[in-house]
Amino acid sequence: MAVAVFAAGGFLLWFFRDRAPVAHREPEIRPDDTAFSRPPTPPELARDIRRGALHDCDVGRWVECLQGLGRAAELDPVGDDDPRVQQARKTAAPHILEELERNRDTETPRK
Repeated sequence: MAVAVFAAGGFLLWFFRDRAPVAHREPEIRPDDTAFSRPPTPPELARDIRRGALHDCDVGRWVECLQGLGRAAELDPVGDDDPRVQQARKTAAPHILEELERNRDTETPRK
């Protein structure tokens, strides 16, 4: 049995000894298309800013929410008519007023 295993191993070594290694084709390296793309337009920038601002509203960061919506409105006033934006503004305003009142109540009077 050992002789058969030894013979089979020898045969495999002899069979593969003259085989040249198979060259693997390297993947073609191409430049990143996004590196040469055009800069985003103001409405596209505004859309991204709005998306972040609406997220801020969803997680209760009311000041950041309204600041982001304001920046987006400067870039794209038409997008400010979106019902989601209007609802976010309506929701954020009372929270900010509440926060301002809370801060005013906790401030110590200056003498």
